[in-house]
Amino acid sequence: MRSFSLSPALRRDQSAATVVEFALVAPIALLLIMGTLELGYQQYVATVLNGAMDQAGRASGLESGPGAGAQIDAMVTQRVHDVAPNAQLVFNRRAYADFRSVGRPEEFTDNKIVNGVRDPGECFIDSNSNGRWDSVRGNDGQGRAAEVVQYKVDVTYNRLFPLYAWLGWSNAVTLQSSTTMVNQPYGRQTKASTEPICT
Repeated sequence: MRSFSLSPALRRDQSAATVVEFALVAPIALLLIMGTLELGYQQYVATVLNGAMDQAGRASGLESGPGAGAQIDAMVTQRVHDVAPNAQLVFNRRAYADFRSVGRPEEFTDNKIVNGVRDPGECFIDSNSNGRWDSVRGNDGQGRAAEVVQYKVDVTYNRLFPLYAWLGWSNAVTLQSSTTMVNQPYGRQTKASTEPICT
């Protein structure tokens, strides 16, 4: 049986070493480059979104704000589409009597079953005058004069690179931005009822 041995010249030849090293390093380098670009793009879209929301908040608080909701939403949409053309945007506005009420449930008396949850029959203050207890007080929409409005938007867009498949990420990125402002006092604010309702 003949043994196979490399000639001394072939053993010293390193001309293909660069190709082998590149094959080992390239996937990791590409992963790092694409990951950096993906995260940078996400931060860029978030920055543009937050800037548009700041401007929308200022415009919404004016006396013309309640009638200009569609135009304000369109402005935010256009700003986001300038950097993420296929992004989907979902808007939500909720008006509250004051800053203390933002995101909080309507007050109730926890006396039937003392559990920190409003149960049927426990009295509550109907602060948004809709005749029922709400886990988040306030009314949908831009609200009235001097009311506090929370304006939110959810933005969903697809990632730039197929990197998500390798890392177990979702293809869709969802960003959220919100701003809370007070409508100008262009009229008298209607006071909410303080009479308890027991149902």
